[in-house]
Amino acid sequence: MLREPINLSAQQGLNFVQRELPTLSNYFQFDVPAQSGLSIEPALPEVIAIFEGSLNQLGAKVQCRYGQRMVTLGVTSQAETFVYREGDAMRSRNLPFERASLRRILDAGFTGPSTAGEYLLRGQNSILSFSPAIFRSCKKNGRFPSAAGSSMSPAASNG
Repeated sequence: MLREPINLSAQQGLNFVQRELPTLSNYFQFDVPAQSGLSIEPALPEVIAIFEGSLNQLGAKVQCRYGQRMVTLGVTSQAETFVYREGDAMRSRNLPFERASLRRILDAGFTGPSTAGEYLLRGQNSILSFSPAIFRSCKKNGRFPSAAGSSMSPAASNG
């Protein structure tokens, strides 16, 4: 039972209004409709992909950066939602974008994730056919992988 007021930060308050208030309205009647005054749109996060391995086994870890928050695909719960400010706009986590990014790795033959969020691709032929596609994508978008990994822009996940 609630014994004292709960103070929320501005971000927590917006998250509550966006996610919880619509559900609570099924059980409670509010005198004034909730109006946040702001439109909250899904963000287009920066995608960070790190590839490490050899011709026998290639590991991939894919993360999405939303402002200051990092989401590791396959590890961070999809139930974990948040709202943050990006310039003058309010943004939220973009689950459809994350699922599409993850689908790209799985469609290439990677399996996983491990508890650390690493996906594995095994076998020389699979790795050799996967590698040129990544390099073409990075070249198209002006970003190339380093020895330890790569950072792909959101556009890199589109093709």
